[in-house]
Amino acid sequence: MVEWVAIAISVLALGVSIWTVTVQTRYQRQQTEIQKKVADIEFRRDAEREEESRRARLTAEFTQRGSSDVLRITNHGPAVATDVDILFEDEPRPHGPLILQPNEMPIKRIQAGQSITVLAGLSLQCYPPFDVVLKWTEPDGTSKAEQMTLGRPE
Repeated sequence: MVEWVAIAISVLALGVSIWTVTVQTRYQRQQTEIQKKVADIEFRRDAEREEESRRARLTAEFTQRGSSDVLRITNHGPAVATDVDILFEDEPRPHGPLILQPNEMPIKRIQAGQSITVLAGLSLQCYPPFDVVLKWTEPDGTSKAEQMTLGRPE
């Protein structure tokens, strides 16, 4: 009788061991899949950061220089932006905004870290905020466009 009890306990222990190995193997597979997904996400983030480190990043804002309103376009990125243009989405307006200087848009180049100011003629009938699209070309020839709202000059 004692032998049967010992055999039953041994068989039960073997069953528990097999079940534990099965569950542990399934858990390890899930962990491996999760680690692969995390590694893939990190790889894509690194690639995006690397790509961004080679791109121009432009912003535009109205500011005041003395008594004049100017539009300042700044390249915060490490790359040169070429053929920089700004399009006012609400154009044409009967009273502006009128970009007075430079006479020719687009701006040919804005170097990394450089700001360009453009004299802007604003009137009481036509005053910010303005919805605009800032467009430029990256060094690799890629066209970029950034939508933004320009507020009042500060």
